[in-house]
Amino acid sequence: MGNDPNRRVFLAGAAAVAAAAVPLVSTSRAQTTTVGEADLAYRSASELAALLAQKKVSSVELLEQSIKRIETFDPRINVVVVRDFDRAHDAAKAADKALGRGERQPHSDDG
Repeated sequence: MGNDPNRRVFLAGAAAVAAAAVPLVSTSRAQTTTVGEADLAYRSASELAALLAQKKVSSVELLEQSIKRIETFDPRINVVVVRDFDRAHDAAKAADKALGRGERQPHSDDG
């Protein structure tokens, strides 16, 4: 069980979420009009999705917030196995373009 790749993959994904440290908060906070960088770290995934849909925040901004938190906390907790920030940036840019077209998912460039 110590070297089970499925367990490692699961823990790496769970750790990335933990490193982003986005705890659940009351939905009343979603009513604010200004979204500060520090405020994003304490929003629920549902609130962040709503902010994306309302174009109050971009996918790239959310990614940058997550990267900052990973770089801040991962040296101490050591849970992010692979950092692929370049590909994450490409995906975030594609997601923002899709949202700009009114779509919920970016088009695939590979076919």
